[in-house]
Amino acid sequence: MKRLSLYAGIAALACVLSGCSASGTTAPVLPSHFVYVSDFAAGTGHIAAFGLPVTAGEQPIVVAPTGLQAVIALAFDSSGNLWAVNDFTTVAIQGYHLPIGNGSTPFATINIPSAKNPNAIAFDAAGNLWFADGGTNDIFEFTPPFSGSITPAPAVTITSVTSPGGIAFDAAGNMYVSALAGTVQIFNPPFSNGQLPTGSPLTGASGPTGIAFDAAGNLYAENYNTGDIDRWDAPTAGGKAVSTKLSGGNTLLTNSGTLAFDSAGNLYSTNITSAQLYVFANAAATFSGNTPVPLLLMISSFGTNGSGGVAVH
Repeated sequence: MKRLSLYAGIAALACVLSGCSASGTTAPVLPSHFVYVSDFAAGTGHIAAFGLPVTAGEQPIVVAPTGLQAVIALAFDSSGNLWAVNDFTTVAIQGYHLPIGNGSTPFATINIPSAKNPNAIAFDAAGNLWFADGGTNDIFEFTPPFSGSITPAPAVTITSVTSPGGIAFDAAGNMYVSALAGTVQIFNPPFSNGQLPTGSPLTGASGPTGIAFDAAGNLYAENYNTGDIDRWDAPTAGGKAVSTKLSGGNTLLTNSGTLAFDSAGNLYSTNITSAQLYVFANAAATFSGNTPVPLLLMISSFGTNGSGGVAVH
């Protein structure tokens, strides 16, 4: 994303703070990168945005778009639209144009009536949306364009991962899916219905949920059972064991949610039982068994709720 002028930045920030709609005649975009975090709670869904670089004690901009409840995962598409997964009575994936503010409405809602326990969404390089449901063990691919309220048939359905928890794509377009049983499965394109994972999975994790690649191609997974964050060093070939484990005593995580990297190599994590953003500074360069200890930022407007999804724009 290009860095805009100061005037464009001021206009964008004012628009977010005032809750203006993205459907007006002018739609400025945010002037620099932000970290977006979702409120994992029933009722009114909130999105908190921290400006980069994140600093100790920073207070986020918090908005309440229309239609969000218990958002477990966030992702940005290549056009800079924010997508959120509601883990509520009816599972839906909703897309919002930026800037997003109070009362912003989704331009697209993808309904998934069969879903029971949504865990992750991700976009591949072609702009296809992938969704993992831990309740049904389904991994769905939906192909654009997306507009309005739709209930599309998946382009691809994969059912070979038990309790999928996270999705990530490497630079070659291979799809990695974490399984709460303790592995990360690898799928090579082209993807097809009923596809089986390739070779042996990555091993050594304990209940992996959110997964993410850093710029060097190393894969990270946070573990729901232990609070550990594991790294598999590149190249991430099938059958590889965890290269480095950052223990839960250092991560301070208890019930981990999702992971995301920014362009500077900082790693961000959420905790579904705590309204906090965890910032592991320069993790791509410093990751070891006991560093980096995270910077914790409270999201007071989330109350006692947890933080669900995290995504960087």
